[in-house]
Amino acid sequence: MKRISKTTIGRNLGAILGAATLGSAILLSGCSDSETSDLLGSSTTDTALAAEVSGLTTFTIEDLPAELELTSEQQTALEAAIVELESARAEMKAQFEANHPGGRRGRGGPGQGGPGAGGHRGGAPGGMIPDEGFVPPMMTFLSTAADILSRDQFVILAEYLAENRPERPERGDRPDGGKIGERFGRHLADELGLSDEQIEAFQTVVSSYREQFRDLREAVRDDEMSASEALSQALTLAGSMKTELAAILTAEQLATFQELKATRMAEGIERRLENLDERMTQRAEFVAAVLDMDDAQSAQTLSIFQNTVSQRTEILTGLQDGSIDPEVAAFRLLVIEKDAWESVYAILTSEQQESWDALKELLPVPHGRF
Repeated sequence: MKRISKTTIGRNLGAILGAATLGSAILLSGCSDSETSDLLGSSTTDTALAAEVSGLTTFTIEDLPAELELTSEQQTALEAAIVELESARAEMKAQFEANHPGGRRGRGGPGQGGPGAGGHRGGAPGGMIPDEGFVPPMMTFLSTAADILSRDQFVILAEYLAENRPERPERGDRPDGGKIGERFGRHLADELGLSDEQIEAFQTVVSSYREQFRDLREAVRDDEMSASEALSQALTLAGSMKTELAAILTAEQLATFQELKATRMAEGIERRLENLDERMTQRAEFVAAVLDMDDAQSAQTLSIFQNTVSQRTEILTGLQDGSIDPEVAAFRLLVIEKDAWESVYAILTSEQQESWDALKELLPVPHGRF
């Protein structure tokens, strides 16, 4: 396996995380405070894809499969990396619990509740979007392991980690949204000047659409629907939601609500528009290194990701000027992501595809068949 430094791999993993997280973070979001984020269907644990890659039960070097056939040197290095992983995750969990006294968790079980607490920009209450440099503990561990192990050993490790992640709950087995009304009443209702009747009606509509958008996202994840099909349905849902909200809010309240969403999203989007070319280059470099691509493959991979820059820029600037709804933008980004990764997968050898099939379950890339 081609070797690059742990620092470089960590930075490149962070670039992948940053690009993928935005697509999930803007889904039914736009307001950076935790009250409004919950209302709109995005919570810290839902939107940070770091939760998806950190959601592994605790393990030790003794738990790893014997077929790894580690040398004594590899075992020592990997054991140290595992200790570092568990320490970092324990710290992240403590930070999350301190910032979220109610202990509300994400969907993935133990280990998936904490990424929003640490490593996120302080200007975004609720941790809606991670800092660009934030790399979750599991990602750091994977980058270290890539330096320690051979390609075959890395595949074995990745498969073990994927197989031992907590089971995803059935759809509908999600955190209860019962506290939404309380949070809503403390903040957003005051800003919009809503009556009690409006608050109740607004909560009912948003809770319903939050679940429908989440179902679309999970249908793509579970290979039940293509990203393009989900985008089409998201456009329909967004229009219906707007119509229902317009029937509840006055024209002035609706305009204020849309303005709040746009204003509170602006900073995060601006940060993601910066150095977009560089982040796509880092992504291509990471994939090329981990999969030991030859020069031709590396050049093709770079071209594939660079060719998405204009599309990403169009979506992000559309979010800034209000021409693209945040409820739809996430699915447009998902289509771009899926198409790009499918194009990369097509140029891989069978061995490289095996490596990527094992690794992709632990990275924040779109789920589904390539």
